[in-house]
Amino acid sequence: MMASISLKNALLTAVILLLSLPAWSANLTQTIRGTVIDEDTQQPIIGATVILKDSDPIVGVTTDINGQFSIPNVPVGRATLIFRFLGYEEKMLSNLEVTSSRQVVVNVSLIESVVTLKAAEISASGNEKGESMNEMATVSARAFSVEETKRYAGNFNDPARMVSGYAGVTGDPQGNNDIVVRGNSPKGILWRVEGIEVPNPNHFGGEGATGGPISLLNSDLLDNSDFYSGAFPAEYGNALSGVFDIRFRKGNNQDRQYSLEIGALGIDATAEGPFSKNGRASYLVNYRYSSLALLDNVGVVDFQGIPKYQDGAFNVFLPTEKAGNFTVFGFGGLSTIQQSYTDEENEELVHSKGDFGSFMGAGGINHFISTGKRSYLRSSLTISTNGSTYDYWENNEADEFELRDDNTNQMINLKAATTYNIKLNKRHKLRAGAIYTRQYFDNYWLSYDQETQKMETLFNSDGNTGYLQSFLHWKTRIGANLDIHSGAHVLYFEQNQQVSVEPRVGAEWKFAERQSLKLGAGIHSRMEPLSTYHGWTNPTVGVPYQPNLNLGLSRAAHGVIGYNWQFGKNMRLMTEAYYQHLFDVPVENDPSSSYSLINETVGYDTDPLVNDGYGRNYGLELTLERFFAKQFYFLLTGSLYQSEYKAMDGVWRETRFNGNYAANFLSGKEFNIGKSDKKKRILGVNTKLSVLGGGKYTAVDLDESIAKGYQVMSDNYLGENSDDVLQLNLAVYYKVNRKKVTHEFKVDIQNLTNSQAMVQEFYNPYTEKIEKSTQLPLLPVISYRLEF
Repeated sequence: MMASISLKNALLTAVILLLSLPAWSANLTQTIRGTVIDEDTQQPIIGATVILKDSDPIVGVTTDINGQFSIPNVPVGRATLIFRFLGYEEKMLSNLEVTSSRQVVVNVSLIESVVTLKAAEISASGNEKGESMNEMATVSARAFSVEETKRYAGNFNDPARMVSGYAGVTGDPQGNNDIVVRGNSPKGILWRVEGIEVPNPNHFGGEGATGGPISLLNSDLLDNSDFYSGAFPAEYGNALSGVFDIRFRKGNNQDRQYSLEIGALGIDATAEGPFSKNGRASYLVNYRYSSLALLDNVGVVDFQGIPKYQDGAFNVFLPTEKAGNFTVFGFGGLSTIQQSYTDEENEELVHSKGDFGSFMGAGGINHFISTGKRSYLRSSLTISTNGSTYDYWENNEADEFELRDDNTNQMINLKAATTYNIKLNKRHKLRAGAIYTRQYFDNYWLSYDQETQKMETLFNSDGNTGYLQSFLHWKTRIGANLDIHSGAHVLYFEQNQQVSVEPRVGAEWKFAERQSLKLGAGIHSRMEPLSTYHGWTNPTVGVPYQPNLNLGLSRAAHGVIGYNWQFGKNMRLMTEAYYQHLFDVPVENDPSSSYSLINETVGYDTDPLVNDGYGRNYGLELTLERFFAKQFYFLLTGSLYQSEYKAMDGVWRETRFNGNYAANFLSGKEFNIGKSDKKKRILGVNTKLSVLGGGKYTAVDLDESIAKGYQVMSDNYLGENSDDVLQLNLAVYYKVNRKKVTHEFKVDIQNLTNSQAMVQEFYNPYTEKIEKSTQLPLLPVISYRLEF
């Protein structure tokens, strides 16, 4: 009770202090500047017109020899820019947020017209409002902006949590940011940063996972990025279910800017600016340290231990006159948590304790150079590492802690990639590339065997392997209303010398004004974690061996048809129907087994596996969206779907992730506070309501668990239904603009109603009872941000 009162008092005090901040009496303005380039060639467009919409008198400028423009003295609030150049399609960037603390820097690409077109309003995040920034994508692709990542309630500035509001995408009700796309396991997600595949960019991520409780990717460094939920373009490989294509933004190369944020999830600082006053090079750097201990200390949430983490990132842009542009980037983080499990009646009695740690880091250098007026080359060299450690002890009868699990995994990846783009003419564009990855691993796992009553080696392997990817993508524009995409991706895995040839096709037909039909299809594949290939098995003869060294790739065929209608200035209706046929899925090599890796989210398997499993996902998705305009937006999404699999026993069953339905409603509104200083003080309210069908889980066999002294699952694999999930999130922020400074106070509450849907169950050997795991309880995250 005292903790609750203290929290309320702190919140009330902070609100009063911020409301009392006076706004600067003078009119506050800011500069909007940026660069305009050709979408296909990446060359600057000289002489393009940039107009500040609704300005009176009209304010307009033209781009210089470098394609750059600058509009000074733009009033704080929201601004819209119109970009025009003869022979190109017009573009509009709507509702750019203009604050007093920092310049607004935008990079805009224009598409050459096949024929003369009517003007079309476009958003800052894509070629049409909400459309992918990659013009090679046709279906199941959407751009997301930094502002959306920060705006949506319950996101905690995390892009993975944000996309859980999209149709066909669901999150983990227990609090991880694992992403389930169209009924697929989160293990099928591909993460790309700056064009290169990276390991799981989340704190506390386990072996083989693609998610975690806290993201490493700080939104302060992100640029507008893409998310794909199926039928990916040819350049994306080693992905089955979804793709995050994350971009870092460049630091401001004209003005030094800083931000400091203090909140329940962390304390972080960001700095950016030019290296020299007259140069074009810039830097952007960020560091964050966890403060989750604050929530644990005041009793808001119980972590059964103090989670600690820290992360940092940087992006350095180095342009040259003749050698092209170089970008040096890096990011990484460390996370640890020590947990103790005490007796329910005697808290001083510790039954067991665990120590978990994880690390991840990636860095590299990207190079961009024009190879002619219509072509360019992008190349990169990167190194990344990730891994985890876990030690677990149990208290014996002599009150001594005995080691029961000792697990360490470490991976190092070296990558080299190159992509060549050429615009043959206004109708044809070709993109081709290759990526080579060399992987080094060192893993072991010792675990206590209840049957033999001793520690057994489940895993002890090190070595290296590699895989090569190449792709070709051809885009053809047949008139102004029809685009055809064709290509292929090839993946060669050295571990088992398997080759996956993956054709991809797509089309978009704009059959009426603001209406289009979209098609996409292709073959996709995904490698398992290397620990799965190198896992040990101890047969009855006592000689360990590695049964899965020759395990192949999981594969899937995706087919999608979609309809898009943008009606009115800011409204869009979109629907997609899809079918996915999964094949070559690893399953247990036992004719009576129903076990399949299709149901796993993390970890690796030491049992013998074969690529004889199947899966199928099919469904219908609907999106109704009002884009942010006049300080208001909403997003309504819904999906009906079925996710099934077949293992060696030949029986079709529902997968672990088959919730059958999902629905989300997100909305938000900004209010100008005060009359004399309109747009200088803003109150924002955002909500998100999610209703999700429950997945599947395997029940605990209580009698067998009691008899053996440890958890034993029932024979009815995934035979139980989790509860349906209801979750309401609320975010409220108050922003004050002063001269060259912006203050923001925010409260972001996840699960406002404290709903407690049952997700799964587990056996407690100390109480000899079955206990329930429920969705994450009410979690308030309070933060204060200062930009200057």
